[in-house]
Amino acid sequence: MLDKIVENINDTVNKTLGVSPNSITEKNWPEIFERINVGKTEKLPICRFYPGDKVRIPLEDFIPPAKRLFRKGYKYNWTKELYTIHKSYRSASVCYFKLRDPAGNILPKSYYERDLNIVIRKKR
Repeated sequence: MLDKIVENINDTVNKTLGVSPNSITEKNWPEIFERINVGKTEKLPICRFYPGDKVRIPLEDFIPPAKRLFRKGYKYNWTKELYTIHKSYRSASVCYFKLRDPAGNILPKSYYERDLNIVIRKKR
C-alpha cells in the first residue's frame, strides 16, 4: 500500500518543479534547478527613515519591565526628547537605526522602524 502512495506522489506534477519528480532526467535538471532558484536572492528592504531625521523612541526603554505590565493608559508612550538618526542599516528583511541623543551621544542600542516615531523629516 505504501509503495503505491509513494509511486503516485512521484508521478504527480509538482507545483514547484513544474514536472513530476519521476520525469527529472540528466538533460532537464539544470532547467528545473534554475526554475526553483529564481527569486531566491533577497532584496534589501527600502527604509522609511534616513540619517538626519528626528524621531521619538518608546518610553518602555526607560521603564523597568515590572512596571510595564500595570502602567496606566493615559501616560505618554514616547519620549519628549527628539533623537536624530545617526546611521541606518539594512539587513535581509528589516531596517534598523543607530540614534544620536540631543547631547550628541550615540545610543548603544539599535532600533527597528517599528520602534521609532517620526517627527521631522530631513529635507532631501
